[in-house]
Amino acid sequence: MQKDSRKNEERLLPFETIKAATEGDVDAMDKILKHYKPYIVKLSIRTDGDKSYIDEELRERLEAKLIAKTLEFETA
Repeated sequence: MQKDSRKNEERLLPFETIKAATEGDVDAMDKILKHYKPYIVKLSIRTDGDKSYIDEELRERLEAKLIAKTLEFETA
């Protein structure tokens, strides 16, 4: 059980990174975007017949939404 919780903690972004991003730190925001990139790409995949592709417009909108919500986040 402890091994699973340690593995989950390794996947979390450090609080300091989130706090810095909410304060406008560009490097911290880049770390957040990099952390969520695989998930955003997965959400952006579209299928057309037998071909799959990344919908770049959707990917950019999701990234913009993540940035906006991060900046709105209150860490108090």
